[in-house]
Amino acid sequence: MKELTKNKLISILKGTLFPSLYSIELEKNSITDFQYRFVSKYPNIAELFHENSKLNEYTSKCIVTDEEIIKEAKNWYLATTCKVREEDIDREEAEDIFKNIETLPQNLTKLFVDFSKEGKEAEWLYNVDLLLLYKHKVYKYIPLTKYLLLEKKIGSKEMGLLETWIIEKGKDPLERTLGLIFLVGIPWRNMVLYGPRGYRNMLIETGCLIHHLSQVSFNNGLDLVFFKNFYDNKINRLLNLDGVEGVTLTIISILGKEGGIQDEGNKKE
Repeated sequence: MKELTKNKLISILKGTLFPSLYSIELEKNSITDFQYRFVSKYPNIAELFHENSKLNEYTSKCIVTDEEIIKEAKNWYLATTCKVREEDIDREEAEDIFKNIETLPQNLTKLFVDFSKEGKEAEWLYNVDLLLLYKHKVYKYIPLTKYLLLEKKIGSKEMGLLETWIIEKGKDPLERTLGLIFLVGIPWRNMVLYGPRGYRNMLIETGCLIHHLSQVSFNNGLDLVFFKNFYDNKINRLLNLDGVEGVTLTIISILGKEGGIQDEGNKKE
């Protein structure tokens, strides 16, 4: 009887305090996600995305295919977003709000030149916002202009935390960087034209942006380090993004021969 009670007690402990040898690992991770997708009652979220973004001839969704309508929508956004007439800008008052890209170091300026004129490069910024963290300030680049618009100022504490929010190790994103570029996806701008397929188009154009920035940086003596893995919620809050309407897709560290942004931030501008 005592032996039976003892065995029962051990079995209870195994099932509560100590995991049983025969128990299933319930912690969610990439391996279990892959394994359980074959037997799960519900499809994986990645599979739902691919299913929802497929096009077929029987779809009931209204997908805009008229090139003129698409061009008009993109041109309207690019021509109106954050636009301010030169004559309306008070140089002294607006100095901290609007930053001319020509006031950046020359090699950094060249990263933005192709986006300041009409062409495919500027059109990529319909789906993706380009933010620049430079000297403790986050700027949004205004397409088809030479201006960066101040979004927010970053304190020293947040700058110190930023490095811990980037998961990839072995690379120090702040020690030698001239600035950080954040590519922010705005999926609904394209989804209003293409439905769920617009999300896929946004990701493709983000890749085009990355390729273009890589080429321009290489031609101007810069080196770009791309960070794909970071704590999304932390970075999105840093940039005042909700993570749905706007979401950080990648972080790019711009490396050059000059001092890092931490050092620059300690100097008086």
